[in-house]
Amino acid sequence: MWGTVKISNCCYESCAFCRLRAGNSALPRHRLDADQVLGCARSAAKLGYRSVVLQSARDSQLSAGWLCDAIRRIKGETGLSVTLSMGERSEAELAAWRAAGADRYFLRFLTANTTLYRCCTPLPVMIRGGVCRC
Repeated sequence: MWGTVKISNCCYESCAFCRLRAGNSALPRHRLDADQVLGCARSAAKLGYRSVVLQSARDSQLSAGWLCDAIRRIKGETGLSVTLSMGERSEAELAAWRAAGADRYFLRFLTANTTLYRCCTPLPVMIRGGVCRC
């Protein structure tokens, strides 16, 4: 069993298939701070979970360093296995999170068709000059 901690639903992407997309103004947004994430992990450990999944939309405010610190705190204080699900990220971020103690990474597979992928996942809003409302 594992518990899922939804760290943030703030997203700078405008993917056509996703309700978390930046342009969805009807969605109430949230972002947990490090203490809230650790509190969730502690609760999961007390309930007997062996693993926690930290999940987020593509939130530009969640830096690689911030997440490394959260991973280290969770591993150090609870001993839980840590799985991440943070969307497409750079190899440097993935390596840093692994070095911090992350055990695995979930990545949703949308399609192997390059044309369809580009149609569904346009350039991030922040790259085009927009900003996330979070």
